[in-house]
Amino acid sequence: MNSIGDMVLVTGGTGFIGRRVVRSLRNHRLRVRILTRNPPGDRSATDGAVEYHLGDVRDPAVVREAMIGVNSVCHLAAMVSRWSAEPRLMESVNIGGTRTVVEAALESNVRGIVHVSSGSAIEYRGAGVLDEKSIVPRTANLTRYGASKLAAENEVRSAGARGLRWVMVYPTRVFGSGTLADANAATRFLALRLRGRLPLLPAGGSMWSNWAYVDDVAEGIVQALLGGRHGESYILGGENATLRAYFAIAESIAGRPRATIPIPHVVGRLAASAEQARALVLRSTPWLTRTWYDAFCEDTRLSTARAERKLGYRVTRLRDALEDVVGWLIHSHTLEGGTQRCAG
Repeated sequence: MNSIGDMVLVTGGTGFIGRRVVRSLRNHRLRVRILTRNPPGDRSATDGAVEYHLGDVRDPAVVREAMIGVNSVCHLAAMVSRWSAEPRLMESVNIGGTRTVVEAALESNVRGIVHVSSGSAIEYRGAGVLDEKSIVPRTANLTRYGASKLAAENEVRSAGARGLRWVMVYPTRVFGSGTLADANAATRFLALRLRGRLPLLPAGGSMWSNWAYVDDVAEGIVQALLGGRHGESYILGGENATLRAYFAIAESIAGRPRATIPIPHVVGRLAASAEQARALVLRSTPWLTRTWYDAFCEDTRLSTARAERKLGYRVTRLRDALEDVVGWLIHSHTLEGGTQRCAG
């Protein structure tokens, strides 16, 4: 889609994954325009090839202006949350914002868009190690966030029927240094585990997941922009490992072995339901919900072979990635007290 010096619009470019996408785009010698409501205070690290366009992704006039001179778009902007006290706000950002972006892209005749979707929007049907052929729209354990991301996908696909070239990417269970918010939940749970505050694990953590190092995902998004095929989807992930193995590797790196107390899945579901009910009564944000808990406990092994073959995607070894993340957690003092909200 792009060549050296082209301008790429990045929505969500100041977020957990978005920051790395911007860095990767610059490494590929592309110019970047970030659409954001809150630009970082210190922009001295940029080399003049990164612009900040202030505004809301839901505002058509702002987005149309941001598209001027743009060749293609990386669309990451979304409200990521396991729970939304304002579901209409989430839908307006995730669905309405995506609609605004694709409409502006069509009007501006951009070359194409890479849409960053979510495993919360889809599920994988089949046995063994699954790939893109196994992807279907999610019906089981569908959260409000997942439903909004699925609807956002439909906005992109509909725009494709009207001439917009699109590529869809699916990050798996992403982890890395950075703000320990819902977009980086895997690292937040890792920090809790290393601090000794997460001994209870469903079935002892025996469920399989695909663990995606955030730097790999960001580079994969840029590779999809540069070489992705119109109408194709790519899984951007890493190694398959059980939750217990993920924790055990990190514990060995940190020198902090932790006890594991297996709990039956039904007990975990009851606890999640009780926490959700408590939050509803107190009008607070629940630590977890039953739907989110069930989705987290899904047993899934995935293949990144298509992205590796067609995009040149590369997977960092899980232990190497965790060495970086654990080092950051120690350096930021996150393991000694409250959760840090550092930008990674």
